[in-house]
Amino acid sequence: MLPYTAYWPNQAVTAVEAKCPDSNRLSLMVVNVLQDNRDSEAVMERIGTHEPDLVFLIETNDWWANAMVPLEEDYAEVMAQPQENKYGLLFFSRLELIEPEVRRLVEDEVPSIHTRVRLRSDREVAFYGLHPRPPEPSQDTEERDAELVLVGREAREVEVPVIVAGDLNDVAWSDTTRLFQELSGLLDPRIGRNLYPSYHAQWPFLRWPIDHVFFSADFTLVQMSRLEPVGSDHFPILVEVCHQPANEGQENAPDAVPEDQEEARETVEEGREAAEDGEE
Repeated sequence: MLPYTAYWPNQAVTAVEAKCPDSNRLSLMVVNVLQDNRDSEAVMERIGTHEPDLVFLIETNDWWANAMVPLEEDYAEVMAQPQENKYGLLFFSRLELIEPEVRRLVEDEVPSIHTRVRLRSDREVAFYGLHPRPPEPSQDTEERDAELVLVGREAREVEVPVIVAGDLNDVAWSDTTRLFQELSGLLDPRIGRNLYPSYHAQWPFLRWPIDHVFFSADFTLVQMSRLEPVGSDHFPILVEVCHQPANEGQENAPDAVPEDQEEARETVEEGREAAEDGEE
């Protein structure tokens, strides 16, 4: 746990707010709302209080899609993929979305959000919103691991700044998260700061950090916080970053090695085979 305390160097540089104009800032709220939760007012209250630029809601079905319609007054750009299987997604943006797409990387019933977001500075940012399948007693983690590897490899090749966020159903220190970071080169803002354990909201003595926000090294961190509960088994997570291109290439960004590429290839193959077996 030491890397997730103030005794460890920050992996993501802290922004100097006086040097970060509003046009370079981007704020994001991630909330796994819990599909059967009906406290939509609490979710709306958190969004109204913090007014993030981007809102990513997870486990959203038709009920939640209808409950969140009032957000469209302030968030002109909406991506909606409600589903009744706990993998539905809603994504709201105050900023312009470019080529928004709902993709299904490993399993047909597990969607993910892929889009570019135009900052107020006119710079484009690639955003990936994920909620891969969690491990279950009768099922291993192949599908989840494959999805993270596929996004990690793609994120490193993207020519614009990148943010990956969501309920990844994996703790921050796992081998899969390590592999994802090394493949993607993305930073974990918790390292050197705090774990920000987001699950389980009703178990005060037993919580894990499974709701994540990773970003590329041309962002610095303005703030990260775990917000008050909203009736879900997850706490909302709020992150604000500053796009500062001069920060690109900072030494703390993880690097992939040849062994990682081989492990990634095997992980994707195993995940796709597991998904195919599950459909039979």
